[in-house]
Parts: sequence; C-alpha cells; structure tokens
Amino acid sequence: MAMTTDAILAVWNDVDGALEAAFNDWYVRDHLPDRLAIPGFRRGRRWLSTGGSPRYFTFYEINDVGVMHSPAYLDRHGNPTEWTRQIMPAFVGMNRSICRVTARQGGGDGGVAGVLRVTPDPQRAGTLRHWLAAEALPAIADLPGIVAAALWELDPDASRMPDTAETRLRTAADATIDWAVVVEATRVEEAARIEEILNPDRATAAGAERAGPLETYRLLCSLSRGAGGR
Repeated sequence: MAMTTDAILAVWNDVDGALEAAFNDWYVRDHLPDRLAIPGFRRGRRWLSTGGSPRYFTFYEINDVGVMHSPAYLDRHGNPTEWTRQIMPAFVGMNRSICRVTARQGGGDGGVAGVLRVTPDPQRAGTLRHWLAAEALPAIADLPGIVAAALWELDPDASRMPDTAETRLRTAADATIDWAVVVEATRVEEAARIEEILNPDRATAAGAERAGPLETYRLLCSLSRGAGGR
C-alpha cells in the first residue's frame, strides 16, 4: 500500500533505556491502535535507526493537517491511556512535526527509510522547493532500490499543541524539523546513495542553509486504520 496522503505526523525520539522494552510493547499494543482509532489517521509506521540518534522514527499518514486539532484528537490528548501515562515520561529528545507533503516520486513501500533534514534559506525557499521537486527527487527515484521519495515541509501552526494532559507528561518541549526529504528503499546501502544527489554542497547551492546528515532506519511495524485499531 503506497503512501497516498499529503499530510504527515512525524515523531523522532530516543528513550530511557530502563524503559525501552516497555516502550516498544506499549507502542505496538497501545499507542498505534489508539492513534489509528482517531478519524483522519490512516496508517502508522515505526522505524528503528541503523545507528546513532534519534533511535526511533514514527510517522502517521493523516487526511490533512487539520486532523491534529480536531476534537477527536484533542480529546485523546486530554485523556491519555493509563499505559501512556506510564510510558510518555520515558521519551527523550522528542521531535514532533506536522508536515505537508509538497512533492513526491514513486509509489512503493520500503523496508528501509532514509531521512535527510533540510533547512531552507528563507529568501530562497521557492528555488529550493523547485529544485527538490523537479530535479533532486526524480533523480533519487531513479536510483537502484529506491521505491519512493518525498519532500515534507513543516506546518508550524498545525505543529503547535495546546497544553494537554499528554503534553504535560513529557519532560521537555517538543522540537520540530524544517523540511525533510524522506525516501523508502529496499536496503540501507541503497538509501545511503541519495547523498550522491542531495549532499550539503548541492543543497546549499540550490537554496538550503544546511542539509543532513542522512539518517537511515529499518521498518519495525506498520498498522493501518481498521486493521487492529480500536
């Protein structure tokens, strides 16, 4: 099932090592089904870093960015499950970003994800977006083993959360990305090749203030709405 939505809830985080096993059990058995039961959430996928930090990457395909301030979503945030209350303080360095998918290539699902974060020069954001959409992403999609590639751009307003029972469980304020190029591939070494096309020098020339380093992740699990969600 290829990604079809134009909006994403993305979360990157590390976790308190003493609670990592419980954290992973909670995510699969409680948190993913809990989120997929909310109207507007279509699918959630969890990934584990192939090395380095952040260790975990999760993203949900959502109907639109408005889902993140819907009554149903805010109600869930205001009434976290008991298991969530136990696990949420274990999150470390949480980055929670609501993004619009502004360009894409390919329609496959891969077992490996590559993420390259990009910060645009505010004066050249349009130029950078055009280069990524018209040149970089098509070239990346042509690389062997790449099954999909997309540009995610932060929606700052959608990413702002009001004070809720769930946000108060976290030990620090959430960070956000600016933009990210996210690719799906069949192998780690294939995802790593995107830096041949999207490296810091090329990105800077095209209008980025900074880009990278590349993060790679292996798929842990996937859950779709109606397939086990409550």
